Amino acid sequence: ALWVSADGFTWTRIDNEAFGGPGNQGITSLAVGGPGLVAAGWDYSRGTWDAALWVSADGYTWTRITDEAFGGPGSQGIASVTAWGPGFVAAGYEDFGGGSDAAVWVATPATP
Repeated sequence: ALWVSADGFTWTRIDNEAFGGPGNQGITSLAVGGPGLVAAGWDYSRGTWDAALWVSADGYTWTRITDEAFGGPGSQGIASVTAWGPGFVAAGYEDFGGGSDAAVWVATPATP
């Protein structure tokens, strides 16, 4: 779930179908930059944990980003995302083959 507030005192929960779907989804971090806002976390809808990202220009309407880099064998999850240079960096983990390793995803704007 995600909530927005203009003053920090009154909050509105954002019900957006991009946050749902089969299984479970969670947001662990939020960053400001690029298109407006980027929310990062995880998705458990295909029998394994996958990293997940959502973007919004205004905080009210959200779109799920789909990219094969967020899935694959084993489990992946994003713990934190931050604006960096022209894009974003997300950090988390990948668990495959009996051990967990640190993982980093980098997104930069496309060049025209």
